[in-house]
Amino acid sequence: MTLRTGHADEVCSERGRATGVKVDRHQVEADLVIDAGGRSGRLTRGLRASAEGGDCGIAYVSRQYQMLPGAARGPVNAPFGVIETYPGYLVAVFIHDNGILSALIARASTDRQLAALRTPSVFETAARVIPALAAWTHPGQAQPITAVLPGGRLYNSYRGQLNDAGHLALDGLICAGDAVCTTNPTAGRGVTTSLLQARQLIGLLEEHGRDLTTCSLAFDHWCSGNIKPWFDDHIH
Repeated sequence: MTLRTGHADEVCSERGRATGVKVDRHQVEADLVIDAGGRSGRLTRGLRASAEGGDCGIAYVSRQYQMLPGAARGPVNAPFGVIETYPGYLVAVFIHDNGILSALIARASTDRQLAALRTPSVFETAARVIPALAAWTHPGQAQPITAVLPGGRLYNSYRGQLNDAGHLALDGLICAGDAVCTTNPTAGRGVTTSLLQARQLIGLLEEHGRDLTTCSLAFDHWCSGNIKPWFDDHIH
C-alpha cells in the first residue's frame, strides 16, 4: 500500500471508465476510485445526479474549556458526556482528554434571538443558567480556552451512484460514506452508517472482483434499502 496525500482535483476517465484521480495536477492511475470525501467533498458532484435533501435547519455555538486542577467531573447521561433538550434549543457537553471539554448550544437556524449566543458574554450568561452546562463550566470548575465557535450548514442529504440519466456516473467509480448520505449530527448516526457502507462495499468487492459495474449497482441497491431510510428518518 502506498499512501499519498494532496488535493484531489478531479476523477480521470476514458471511454466512460474511471482511470484514476488527478492529485495536485498529477494523475494517480487506479482500476478503482472510491470517493469517501466527506460531507463537504465536491470531487464527484458534477458526475452524479443532484442530492436529495438540504439544510436541516440547525445552527449551533460551542466553546472549549479546561477543567481546573482538582475539579470534580460534572454529571453525565451519555457515553460522550451530556445531552439535554429544552424548549427551542438543545445543549451538550462533549468530554475530550486532558481535562478538555466542549459546551454546545444548538438552535433553529431561523431563531435570530438565540443567534446572539455567538457573543462570549451572552454564551457565558446562558451557560451559567442552564444546569447541564453550569455543572461543567462555572468559573470554579473550568476556564474557557477558545472563543465561542459558531457552526451551521448542517445537511441531510442522499445521493446514489447514478447520474441524471439513471446510469452509473462512471464505471470503476464508487462513492461511499458521507459522499452518499449525511444526516444532521443530533442523533450521532453518521459514523455508524458510514462504517456499515464500508463493510458492505468490501464484501461486494470480494464477491464481484473486477466486475465493478455489477458491484456499483449492487452497492447502490443496498444503500437504497439500508442507508436511505436513515436519511428519510432525519428529513421526517
